[in-house]
Amino acid sequence: MPRFFFDIDGEISSRDCDGRELSDRYSACREAVVVAKETALSGAYLACDVEAIVRVRRADNEVVCTVTLTCRIEPV
Repeated sequence: MPRFFFDIDGEISSRDCDGRELSDRYSACREAVVVAKETALSGAYLACDVEAIVRVRRADNEVVCTVTLTCRIEPV
């Protein structure tokens, strides 16, 4: 099974050194949505107008997809 790495850019950035074994690139892209959601729910992205970007790459560093989560909090 191929290994995919999930790098996070934005307010907080981290490079995934461990990766996850997933069946294919489509599974990896679906997992990137989960990673973006979990990152947002952690509370790290509660500032106004913040983007969290999750880049999925293979072991050879080829980027297979990018998921961008935009958080906009507007005071009322």
